[in-house]
Amino acid sequence: MSIIDLAVWSALLLLLFSALVGLGLILIPQAMARIAAMHYGWAPLSRLLSSLDQVYRIERFFYRHHRLFGAFLLAGSGYTLYHASFRPDLLVHAYEAWGPVGEAVAIMILGGNIVALVLGAVVLVRPSLLKEPERLSNRWIRVAPLSPLHGAGAEAIIARQPRLAGAFILGGALYAMAVIVRYMQFPH
Repeated sequence: MSIIDLAVWSALLLLLFSALVGLGLILIPQAMARIAAMHYGWAPLSRLLSSLDQVYRIERFFYRHHRLFGAFLLAGSGYTLYHASFRPDLLVHAYEAWGPVGEAVAIMILGGNIVALVLGAVVLVRPSLLKEPERLSNRWIRVAPLSPLHGAGAEAIIARQPRLAGAFILGGALYAMAVIVRYMQFPH
C-alpha cells in the first residue's frame, strides 16, 4: 500500500465519521448535543480557534537570524533542484503516474523551488530588500460581522440549527466520499 492509498483510505474513514455525525445531528440532535457538551468541556472549539485570530510578530527573529534562514532556503531548494536536474524525464513520469494534474504539480514544485532559491539568496545576502514587499503584504485583515451569527462560534451555530448543520455535514461528507470513490475507480 502506497502513501497515497493510505491517505485516501484515511480520508474515507474521516468522511465516514463526518457522515455519521451529520446523520446523528439530523436524527438525534438532543443526544448529539449531550455528546458535544461533554467534548466542549475539555476542548472548546472557540478557544482552539482563537489562536488563529492573534497577531504573531516574528520579523525581529527572522532578520536577526537571516543567514540561517537564507541558508536553509538555499539548501532545501538547491537540493530539490539538484536532484530534479538529474531526472530530465521527471515531467514525463509525473504525467504517466497522475496525468495532467501530476505534471502541473511537478511544474509548480519546480517553479516554487526556483523562487525559493532566489529568495534564499536574497535573505542570505541582503534581507533589507524584502522589507518593502513585507510591509505591503503584512497587513492584518479582520472580517466585519456579516451575519448575526458572526462571532457566535461553531458550537452556537450548530446548537441553534442542529438538523440543518447535520444536513450540510452529511451532504458534504457524502459528496467528498463519492469523489474519492470515483477517483479510486478511475485514477486518471
